[in-house]
Amino acid sequence: MPLPPIYQQLRQFLTSFEQESTMTEHKTPVTGIEKQIENFIAEIPRTFDDMEPLARSLGVEIHKQFHLLKNDLLFWHTARQMETKTQRWRTIQQRLTTINVYMQQLFNL
Repeated sequence: MPLPPIYQQLRQFLTSFEQESTMTEHKTPVTGIEKQIENFIAEIPRTFDDMEPLARSLGVEIHKQFHLLKNDLLFWHTARQMETKTQRWRTIQQRLTTINVYMQQLFNL
């Protein structure tokens, strides 16, 4: 059974977000990202019933990681000290890596 189109959109989003976040060097806000993440958070659970059990498990993990990514971005935005901002940015990069691993596993099924 093919994956719902939302996962292809997620892949494209992750690619563009990683490129944009690399260019900004974590010093300026990445605009509009939170709204896109909220849209994905709302849309992903609707796909679970159409997926096989392993794919559904990965979908649940991706959904959870997007919630955490949204929170990481909020913490990054509110950080005042550059050291804290840098640490939060590393957390965001790690979260993106985790999501990419799950996405790769999902597309390999």
